Amino acid sequence: QLSLAATFPRMAAMEDEYGSLTRALLAKMRQARRQGGHSAGPAGPGGTLTSLANGMEQLPSALARKLDGRLRLDAGVNAVTEVGEGFRLTTTNTPLTVDAVVLTTPAKDTAGLLDAVAPAAVDPLRNIRTVPIAVVMTSYDSSAFDRPPQGFGVLVPGTESLGILGTLYCHSIFAGQAPSGSIFLRTMVGGARDPEAVELDDDELLARTRGALRLVLGADPDPTRVWIVRWAEGISQYTAGHLERVKQIETATRAAGIEVAGSAYRGVSVNDCIRQARQAARRVADRLAGTRG
Repeated sequence: QLSLAATFPRMAAMEDEYGSLTRALLAKMRQARRQGGHSAGPAGPGGTLTSLANGMEQLPSALARKLDGRLRLDAGVNAVTEVGEGFRLTTTNTPLTVDAVVLTTPAKDTAGLLDAVAPAAVDPLRNIRTVPIAVVMTSYDSSAFDRPPQGFGVLVPGTESLGILGTLYCHSIFAGQAPSGSIFLRTMVGGARDPEAVELDDDELLARTRGALRLVLGADPDPTRVWIVRWAEGISQYTAGHLERVKQIETATRAAGIEVAGSAYRGVSVNDCIRQARQAARRVADRLAGTRG
């Protein structure tokens, strides 16, 4: 159901270049042998999972400090309308008149803000599907395991009936993010495979997680601490026709002088979102410079 070009653009490019993924893989393997190395497969060179020393909260906190007094919190935007060469934002607090607007809200929320200024973007935005996900985080004393889990973690294929999508061994992946002598696991539940699972209460989610980890790890010690977070619009689904929808959205919003960015469009990773945000900011800066010049 997913769009190859939108979800795995490099694989799509290889298929276009070689005619099929099989021929592409064979060509990459031959190239690797000629170079005396190993093929990294269709995804290209293997990457390394990285994070910030004190967790991802560092990123928005640093941005907030940089923005200083210009950051407005608890000010939900209800409408965007054109006024002169700028825009008026109707908010839950004081209305704002601004020179430019960049929307990084979920696609359905963005659609609700564009009726008056970019109506052609509304339908394609509403057709970007998202699925919910729950994240169950559990911490343990390392002494609770005969063999403390090490490595990346485990991704559970859809053919297995474990009730989870996978588990990351965060204490092993991100050194320093778990206290010495502790085990920290992050388990994902729900997604497109089982969206209703997110509606389970905390006790049910924890029981499901522990049951799956018992099979994966061969042990089920009592966690010393549990955190559970639910994301109702957790993962954007780049279904067939996604890139065409994105093109329609970008054409309509840019014609209105508005930019959109975020995981709904051209990549769901933090790196993808930062790249899109930088590109949007550059277009805004260029447009304002042209207007004022």
